[in-house]
Amino acid sequence: MKRRDLIRRVGEAGRAADRTWVLISEGAEHEVWGLNAKLVTIPRHREINEVTARAIFKALESELGEGWWRT
Repeated sequence: MKRRDLIRRVGEAGRAADRTWVLISEGAEHEVWGLNAKLVTIPRHREINEVTARAIFKALESELGEGWWRT
């Protein structure tokens, strides 16, 4: 999955759920993004492997609901 698609997809789901999706900090290899109180680390690679993308989606279930990325 492309990194920009992952960020866009979470942002759209966050807006639909009335949540705030913001960039907290940038590093050389990773970025920290926040969805309300939940923080996730996203690698700064063009392509993010499916296992990592699924882990990021799973980490955001507490804010967006179970299985939100499957819709």
